[in-house]
Amino acid sequence: MEVTTVSHGLAIVLAVTGRLDAETVTPFGARLFDLIAEGNRRIIVNLAGLGYINSAGLRVLLVAAKRLNADGGRLLLAAPGDLVGRVLDVSGFSGMLETFATTEEALARIER
Repeated sequence: MEVTTVSHGLAIVLAVTGRLDAETVTPFGARLFDLIAEGNRRIIVNLAGLGYINSAGLRVLLVAAKRLNADGGRLLLAAPGDLVGRVLDVSGFSGMLETFATTEEALARIER
């Protein structure tokens, strides 16, 4: 798994590639929660390069979204591929977390 972070105005885009599972969720979660602890309140997780996500990965996304929401922030998901998109749908996470087809769409929404 590889994680890159890019600032876009008031938003941070966190791009994750590879697999988000029990082996990789700890470093991913640490990076995500570090961003929140640093005061970032608008975070987009770009899933375009993610080939697999399991319940551990879903959980860290949900916990981060709840933490941000409690502080007046937002976590959006962008560009899930077919498999990750199906997992989000089947698990019900696509209804709990705002998900957009592209990072650009998520950026346009999060800036509001």
